Amino acid sequence: MMETNQPLPGRVIRLHFSCRAEIPIGSSLRVTGSTLWSPGHLAQEDPTHAHALASQTASEAPILSTGGEDWVDADIFGTIQSSMYTSSIEMYTTPETYPLWQTRRPVVIVLHKSKGIHHHYYRYLVVTPGAKEGEDMEGGEIIEDDDISESGSERDVEPVATTSNEHLGASRVMSWEDPFDESSKGNLRNLPHRTLDIDAVGNEVLDKDRVDVWNGKEDSSFQAYLIREAINKENRRMIQPDLSSQPTSRDGSRTPPFQTQQRLFFVCYHLPVVVVKDKISGVWKASWKESLLAKTEGSQVCASYQAHWVGTVTTHPPIAREEDKQAIRELLESMNCYPLFLDPEVANAHYYGFCKQVLWPAFHNIDILDLNVQEKCSWDQSNLDNWWRAYKEVNQSFCDTMLEITQPNDILWVHDYHLTLLPKFMTSGEINLYGKSVTRRVFFLHIPFPTSQIFRELDCGSWLLEGILHSNVVGFHAFDHARHFLNAAKRIFGLKYETMAG
Repeated sequence: MMETNQPLPGRVIRLHFSCRAEIPIGSSLRVTGSTLWSPGHLAQEDPTHAHALASQTASEAPILSTGGEDWVDADIFGTIQSSMYTSSIEMYTTPETYPLWQTRRPVVIVLHKSKGIHHHYYRYLVVTPGAKEGEDMEGGEIIEDDDISESGSERDVEPVATTSNEHLGASRVMSWEDPFDESSKGNLRNLPHRTLDIDAVGNEVLDKDRVDVWNGKEDSSFQAYLIREAINKENRRMIQPDLSSQPTSRDGSRTPPFQTQQRLFFVCYHLPVVVVKDKISGVWKASWKESLLAKTEGSQVCASYQAHWVGTVTTHPPIAREEDKQAIRELLESMNCYPLFLDPEVANAHYYGFCKQVLWPAFHNIDILDLNVQEKCSWDQSNLDNWWRAYKEVNQSFCDTMLEITQPNDILWVHDYHLTLLPKFMTSGEINLYGKSVTRRVFFLHIPFPTSQIFRELDCGSWLLEGILHSNVVGFHAFDHARHFLNAAKRIFGLKYETMAG
């Protein structure tokens, strides 16, 4: 249910929330309001940017409702003193609908954007009037009340959190959702949050019919949080040196590791080589193409790194025997090239199907509707599922090859739209092998990146975008392409970005 009104700055909508939660008798479920934490009551080192969110809606300073139809956030406490406070909405259930809880009154949200996607961040919490310290409920994080030691000094623990209560003024929060066990990393400041996307133009919730599940780690509302955490974790790993692998001197101090030339892998769908078979001798021969990715004399990149190339190869004539594949492998090995030989049907579905009939027009901002009105159009929607399976299979084949030949600290330079899933596949594969991501990845797109409106028409758009985001660096030919990419990441996953002058 959603209504519009104009009592606060910006456009206002009212939303109702539903959640399935089996909680102890006597407890009640609540959902946070327009901000995760009220302005001025921020957890230290808050990684969810709740402070910025709170500042955006500072005009909604919470006032405990004494009547009226609608409830508005406020910053006034009841009798409980706390350095952390969150405004929340009461939820109710009945014997007939339990364990389904629903908001009794709508959550009031101010849309400060006139267009685009507004991301509403929220959490569910449990309050239990009269509960004693230490009482637990399955799957939640209990907030302890005892922060004073026997000697009277304060412990280094999280402050007590309270929330609004229509009947008592303010109540202590007894339990939070914690499906990913983030409380062990610092309690409240690291608790996960959910995201609800709202179309600011039409005032419409993009997934209006969903019902959340208490502590449901598979809920789609946690997806944006998980993606942000994965990216932040990878960024933290890359900026922290692994001192344990560095040698020590006799006095026990660390010494700089011995520097060797780093390996760089150019990963592209087509290897930049020409492979032909001599008609007379029957011997395979190879040479570099005139390509930007080919090895050239005087190349600064090849002089600075041990350069290797990975990709498929087109031969003249086509390969007919397994012996030919082995001969080509040995031939290209001398050129530091690693060829992939794909199943012909899979390769055709990947390249001529998904890449050329789906990604190529979409990335050039050609709408699917425009394709259907063109004469002699070869678009066939019935083939889409097969093309998508082939696209994933080819990217996985590249990943399997890379996992066999790469080593920790190698650099992978992945090229173009044929391999957008490869960075994410590499992350998963390396975690399985090493327990963490061990290579650095650059992704460069050689064609335009479409506007977010066109990109969101792709059913697989979130897969493609998430795959690219597992790269450490993403490159484009033009600023507009980069801007479209950032907008897509913001509108689909709720990610934030900053720009630097220059």
